[in-house]
Amino acid sequence: MVILGLWLPAYARRMSLPDRASYTGEIVKRWKVTDSEEPDRYYLCVDDGISAAGHSYQVTDDQYHRIAVGELAEVTYSPRWRRLVEILPVTHGAATP
Repeated sequence: MVILGLWLPAYARRMSLPDRASYTGEIVKRWKVTDSEEPDRYYLCVDDGISAAGHSYQVTDDQYHRIAVGELAEVTYSPRWRRLVEILPVTHGAATP
């Protein structure tokens, strides 16, 4: 009973958060963590222009190499599960005559 009493409020708070949210931000830092016993891990830090601190995400090798520091990215993440869903570079369409 005690476990249920502690777990249920935390679960209810988490489930009240949106499953997905998106924003456009600037990539302000990229880094790679290399460990001889584990595969390399890649990270991107995104400035949303609102928060005091950037948001850091672990990304795939492909995502890491697709977006450079200074570029804009469209970030989709899950506040409920605290995980990155997708990060894509913002592409600007060609000007029409």
